[in-house]
Amino acid sequence: MGFLDGVKKAGQLGYQALQEKRERIEQYKAKFDRLDDEALYRRWKSSSGDAQLACLFLLKERGYFDRSQDSYRQ
Repeated sequence: MGFLDGVKKAGQLGYQALQEKRERIEQYKAKFDRLDDEALYRRWKSSSGDAQLACLFLLKERGYFDRSQDSYRQ
């Protein structure tokens, strides 16, 4: 296997890992979407990893973060 073949394979593996992460986040978003805003905020603060990202994305979609300050609007 040549150098370029190795680079290509690494790129494909990286892309696949990124797609899997995106799918996990989407699954968490579907699961957490039923939560009200306060419960979602608490879940965001107590979670980590992909679950925390999903909560953050849902809160942003609901308009809870100001782009200039990234602070929670209560």
